[in-house]
Amino acid sequence: MMNPSLEKLFAKAERVKGIERVTSGSPAVYALRRTRRSPSTISIAQALMRRHVSVKQAHTAVTALLVEPSVTVELPMLEDAKAFEQEVEAHGAIAQRIEPDAASS
Repeated sequence: MMNPSLEKLFAKAERVKGIERVTSGSPAVYALRRTRRSPSTISIAQALMRRHVSVKQAHTAVTALLVEPSVTVELPMLEDAKAFEQEVEAHGAIAQRIEPDAASS
């Protein structure tokens, strides 16, 4: 049996809404470059996760973005390239699409 004070505390707790992921799109590869010294890494990670990038991969990408000049990220599901690019740019980075034939050469 649970302590009544804990039960009251848990009753007040609300579920945190997760990231709403896009429902359709095509895979894409992007190079990310920061445009300011301290980009909004959480918002950039959320933009990646909305496109079905795992939490671990998004964390790795934004952590590398703080150190490296450019980071390559594979998006499993990109619904709108312009929307993604604008979202990332609003948070302090540039997202430049890498075309498949350019990636293979």
